[in-house]
Order: sequence, then structure tokens, then C-alpha cells
Amino acid sequence: MQTLIAVARSACVIRYRLDHSLGWLRIIAATADAYLYAATIFLVVSGAFGRGGSDRYFLIALGIIGLRWTLSCLAAADTLAPLAALMAREVGAARLHALVYILAPSTLVYLGSLAGFVVVTQVFGGGENSIAGLVWFPALFAMHLLFNAAAALAVSEAFRRGWLTSSAPVLTLATIVWFVSPVMYQFTDLDSASVVLLTTWSPASHVIAAYHNSFWFGQPFSLEVLPLAAGGAALVVFALLLWPLRRRGAVAGPELPDLPGRLTLVADPDATLGEGADRAGRAAGWTVHRPLRGLPRGLTGQDWVRLVHALRRPRQPGDHAAFARRVEAATDIGDLYRRAMTLYTEAAADRLACALALDEDCRDRPILLIGLLDAVPRHQVAGRWAWLDARTGDAGRVAVVTSRLLLPGDAAAGGFVLLRSDGPPATGTIAEDLAAAYADYLESASHARVADDQSKKSS
Repeated sequence: MQTLIAVARSACVIRYRLDHSLGWLRIIAATADAYLYAATIFLVVSGAFGRGGSDRYFLIALGIIGLRWTLSCLAAADTLAPLAALMAREVGAARLHALVYILAPSTLVYLGSLAGFVVVTQVFGGGENSIAGLVWFPALFAMHLLFNAAAALAVSEAFRRGWLTSSAPVLTLATIVWFVSPVMYQFTDLDSASVVLLTTWSPASHVIAAYHNSFWFGQPFSLEVLPLAAGGAALVVFALLLWPLRRRGAVAGPELPDLPGRLTLVADPDATLGEGADRAGRAAGWTVHRPLRGLPRGLTGQDWVRLVHALRRPRQPGDHAAFARRVEAATDIGDLYRRAMTLYTEAAADRLACALALDEDCRDRPILLIGLLDAVPRHQVAGRWAWLDARTGDAGRVAVVTSRLLLPGDAAAGGFVLLRSDGPPATGTIAEDLAAAYADYLESASHARVADDQSKKSS
């Protein structure tokens, strides 16, 4: 629970830049814009249909507050799956943490807008029942939150499966459904047959009616539909959260060779470890880190560092500044650190991943870096290896798995393991034995290709 709270707090800071001096102005602006939208709709309704009055404006505002919350959750749903994939590097139940991340900022704005509604109606009149509505608010809030979570998870799953490539259709449909509900009109504007038709085909009508009953008329909302619908939404949420965690049959995978050195290069040109490298590393007690790929939109390197700190040290938010300074200095990618991670080259993303993996707070367990040197240009390999050597320190243990035949240099520290599909692995020190081991591997591979070609010709 502490981690979820830390993620929610970080999400709000990231979304509205609350770490800057003007951050709270963004929150105030986001809270107030529902009333500006309501004013626009009110002017249209009063001008075109002659239906005005402060009561109508406040009822429209209630509908817009709820609509904005739902649309904000749906608009961020496309980032849920890639964000969960990133969070899975740091924490279990990553999908739940990602869901909290996308829901938290819009929920904060929703609560602020609703609090503003209560205050405004008390000051300007017409809201004598808005205080009474707070009695039913916890139940209404929980049900609306379940609806938003279920919708966000469903949209995320549609993106993951390739059924959606843009949020526009979903947002358009949600807006239409919401406005068919009593946002631009009131039930008293229509005959009973029209009311039944619209409430039957627009599930949002029951939510809007619940807000109106609670915060305007001071009455309990109907229990005929909403609790049942909320139960269905809860089942959707649990199903989509638990589905990725379903048990699968045990798959036999490769075993990680013994890596006793302080810093070890694991060359795997034949992909003997393959996709099972993660499983093999964790089974051997290593903390596994892979390159940052498939990054969600809108997340900067600075944002990801803040989120990683929340996941690793949720009880110590005050340590974030020192943690961020260490990671930024170790990453050394300049202003790119504060730009969207979708703009990063693979090498820049790998530098950030290495800096996070090798932070001084993460050396209580041996660290396995898989593929984090694969994108390094050949002429920079020696420098990156020296950087890894310096970051490892005397107390740490780091192993780097790569599919390339990297040469960190004749004076490079550490040992190596060259995995071979045609025999036992070759081992030794990088400075003295690595070049010879590569030469022997390449010679054997060349002989194998020649023999294979001759076999194909004779057949």
C-alpha cells in the first residue's frame, strides 16, 4: 500500500510538475477548467433553447466534472501497458501500480473540482443540499472509480492486442455517451418515454443522476442499477489485473554459468541463453536489468527516475533529490535527460538503465545487465566498460550479458565467460584471454559453416 501511495504521489508531481514553483497553478487551472466548459455549454443551451438559470449551470458543471475525470483516465490508458512493462523491472503487481499511476492525477483534479463545487454553491446559493450529498459521496466515488479503472484497463488491453491505434474513437464515444446523459438537459425537460430511452441506452445517465441527487437535491441515489454495474466493473478490473499473472506451465530454460568475479562479461553470440536469460539470472539470485524499450509517451528520463525512486523507496520521498542527482550525473546525456524518453536513442536509454541499475542503493544483490552494451558503438566499448568498472566498486558484483563479441580493451578489468553452442564455455580474464577465446570461437564457427555448406552441396 505504501508503494501505491508513493506511485500516486509521484504521478501527480510528474503530471502537473508540482516540483516547480508554479506547479500548483497547473492544478488550480485544471480544477477550474470544468467550470469553463460548463459555462460554454450553458451559454449554448440558454441561447439556443432558452433554458437558463443558475440551477442548470451547476447541474451541467456536475456532469462535466465527472466527464472530465473519465475522459482523462481513458486518454492515458494507451500508456498503461508499456508503463507496466517498465515497472515490472522494479516491483511486483506492475499492472496495478501502472493503473494507479494513470488514475491518480485525474482523480486529484476531480476531487478538487468537486470540492470547489461544494464551496461555490454554498457561496452563491442553490447548494443548500451539496453538504448533505457528502454523506453518499464515498460510495459514489468508489463506484465511479471502478468504472474508470475498468474502462482504462479495457482500452489498454485493446491497445495491447492491436485493436486500437488511437484514443480518438474511445474518447469520442465516451463523450457522446456522456452528453446523451443529463448533462446538456435535465430529466424534467423530456417526457417519460424519452427519459426511459436515454437512460436505458446511456449507462452514464445513472452516474450523472446520482451526482444530481446527492450534491444538488440532497437525496440518496438509486440502488437499482449502480451497485450492480459497479460489481461488474470490479470483476472486469480484477480479471484484467490478474490475467497477466495467471499460472503457466513450467518451462525448462538455460542455466546461468558460474560468475564468481566482481565484473564479468558474458558473451553469448550463439544465443544459448536466449529469452531465458532473465529467468536464469533470477533463479541464480541476480537482480536483472534489461534495456529500456517500448517506452510510454510523455515520460521523460527525469520522470522515470522519480518513479523508480518511488517504487524502490516509497517510505523515503525526501531522498529523491539526492537519488536523482546521482542518476543524472551517472547517465551523462545532458539536456536529453529532461526530454521525452521516446526521443532517446538506444544508447542513451541504455545509459539511463545502467545508471539506475548501478546506483549505490542497489548493490545489496549481484546485478545482471542483459543487452545493455549491445547498442554501444564499438569505439566506445572500452570507455563504457571502464565506467562499469568504476560504478561496480569493491563491494558489488556485476555481470554483463551481450550477444556481441565485445573487446573492452587490453587493459580492461574483470573476467569473461564465452558461451558456446558447440562445447563448454571459455573463461578467463579480459585483459589476457578474451582476444584468444574470440579467435578460437570464430575459427570454429568458420569451420562449422564450411562443413555445413559442403553437406548441403553433397545432398
